[in-house]
Amino acid sequence: MWHRNRANQLAGGLLCLSLGACVFEAHDSALLLSAEETGPNPTFSIGGMVTGASGPIALQNSNGTNVIVATDGSFDFETEMVPSAIYNVTVAVHPTSQTCMVANGSGTVKSADISNITVTCTPKTYMSSSRTSTSEFP
Repeated sequence: MWHRNRANQLAGGLLCLSLGACVFEAHDSALLLSAEETGPNPTFSIGGMVTGASGPIALQNSNGTNVIVATDGSFDFETEMVPSAIYNVTVAVHPTSQTCMVANGSGTVKSADISNITVTCTPKTYMSSSRTSTSEFP
């Protein structure tokens, strides 16, 4: 904790690397702070709700993670994302005989969990063509 308090007293800038360390640049020296001393980088969950699913549905996020939802219910991807990361949730596998649409499925992570993604499933509709021909006989 001394390093953090000392860093707060020095004039300069704090540069945090993705490797979990921060460098505090002061006038004449640099102070290396470990992730334990600065705290972890914040991450946020990506999730929402599936409605109308009659069976399992597979969802995929743009970071390559997948989640399978058995039927209607809430979901959260296992891998959380850092602020400014872009997410894009799509349906990888639809339930049998259903089509599912994603709403609020893409955006940029800010400073809170994403929980407003909705996936709505409906029965597939098929167009049927009925052709009737009439013939008149004399």
